[in-house]
Amino acid sequence: MRTKKLAALVAIGLICIALGIFFSSYQFFILGWIFLLFCWLPWRDLDAETRIERAPEPIYMREGDQHDIKMRMKGTTPVGSLVTIADDVPEGVLVSHGSDLVLTSRSVETKDAPLWKRGYGLYFPHFGRFRVGPLKTSIWDPFALYVSEGDIEATENFTIYPTFRNLSNLPGVFTKYKHHQSYYRLRKPGIGSEFFQIRDYQPGDAMKTINWKAYAKYKKKMVNVKEKEVSCSAILIMDTRSANSVGSRRHNPLSWSISSALSLTSYLLKTRNEVGVLTYGDDLYFIPPSGSPVQMNRIQELLIDVEPAGAIPFGAALEVAIREMSPSTVLFLFSSLISDPSLMDSLYYARLKGIDITIITPPAEFFDRVLSDPKLYEIKQDKKTKRKFRLLKKKEEEEPEEEEEEEDFDLSNTIGYEMMMMRRKNYLKDLQNMGIRVVDWRPDTPIEKLLEMLK
Repeated sequence: MRTKKLAALVAIGLICIALGIFFSSYQFFILGWIFLLFCWLPWRDLDAETRIERAPEPIYMREGDQHDIKMRMKGTTPVGSLVTIADDVPEGVLVSHGSDLVLTSRSVETKDAPLWKRGYGLYFPHFGRFRVGPLKTSIWDPFALYVSEGDIEATENFTIYPTFRNLSNLPGVFTKYKHHQSYYRLRKPGIGSEFFQIRDYQPGDAMKTINWKAYAKYKKKMVNVKEKEVSCSAILIMDTRSANSVGSRRHNPLSWSISSALSLTSYLLKTRNEVGVLTYGDDLYFIPPSGSPVQMNRIQELLIDVEPAGAIPFGAALEVAIREMSPSTVLFLFSSLISDPSLMDSLYYARLKGIDITIITPPAEFFDRVLSDPKLYEIKQDKKTKRKFRLLKKKEEEEPEEEEEEEDFDLSNTIGYEMMMMRRKNYLKDLQNMGIRVVDWRPDTPIEKLLEMLK
C-alpha cells in the first residue's frame, strides 16, 4: 500500500520534471528525477513471516478483575522496517496498564527466536463474553513511503462471570418461606440424610457412599442413595426487557438485579433449597428448580449472556413458571416494574391461585437520576469486595448564592423526579395491598440489608 507521503513526493517530482521541460532548465529536470528515484528505491516486498503466540484456552474471571495479556512474536521482517502491531480490544474492556499498540524496529531475526515479548493489562468492569484479537499488523519501510497491512488470527476468549456476595453466614433469613418446620422429604433420590435406595456404582460416585456389605455379598460395588430433603423451592424470575437498560452498561436495573439474584441463589443453595431461574425479554429461558451442586454454574451461564432486549410481558413468563411449580414453590420477581401494562393483572391472577410472590425492584428512575446528574452522586469502589460499586452522595461545598442559582435552575428536574418516585410509591402500595411482598431496593443498599427486608 502506498502512503500520502509517497504520493506527495511523486507529485513534486513530476512537477519539477514538467517545469524543467517548460523552462528548459536541466536543474528542475534532474531534481524531479531525484525525487522519483528516491520514491522508487524503498520499494520492495514488505511481507513478513511472523506469528503470534498467546493463551489458547479460554479464561474465566469475575467482573472487576484484571488480566495481563502476554504475547510473543516470532518470525522475520525486512531489514530496516518498522513493524506496528495493534490488538483489537472489545468495547467495554479497559486497558489498565501498558498499551495494546506495539512498535518494534528490530528486523532480521531467526524463525525460532522471539522478535519481542510484550504484554499489557485489561480491566473487565462488566460481565459477559469477550474476545480480544485478532492482531492488526503494519510494516513500514524506513522512509514511511510504503506500508503493508494484515491480520494475524491470534485471539483470546474471556468469560467474565457476575460478582455476587457469599451469604452463607446469615442463618434463619428465609424461615418465613418454609412450608414445614424443618427439611421435608420428596420421595426421590437426592441430597438428604435418610436412606432411599441402593444402586450400582457409577464413575464419579463418592467412596463414602459405597455399601461395603452389598459389595461383599454381590461381589460388585453398590452405593447408597439418600432421599432428597429440601427446605423450600424457589423460582427467580428475571425481567430482561429493554425497559431495564436505563443507565449505563454497568449501572442499570438489570445488572444490579443479576448481582442480587446470584447472591440470593448462592444462599438458598447452601441452605439446602431448590432454585430455578426464568428470564423473559426477547425470549423465555428457563432452568428448572434443582439443588444439585452444578445448579449455580447453570444459572451463571444463563445470566452471563443476558442483554436488555425485547418486550415479552410478565404474564407469559408466569404461565411457564406455574407449569413447573410445586405447592411449596415461592416466586421472586426481579423487575423495575415499568413499561408492562399486563403486570398488575398477572400478579392479581397469581395471588388468586395462592402463589407466594416477592418482588425485588431496583427503581429505574434512580439510575436515570444518578447518571444524568453527576453532581449528586459519585461512583466509588467498595473496599470490602474490591469489585462491587456503590453510589454515595457527594458533599457539595459551594457558596450560598451559587447553590440558590443551581437550585432554581434544576427545579423542574427535581419536581419531575419527585413526581415519578411518588407515582412509584403508590404503585408499590397497590401491590402490597394484594398481599405481595415488595422490596424497593436501591443499589446503594448492601445485599445483607436486602435479605433483612425479606425476613
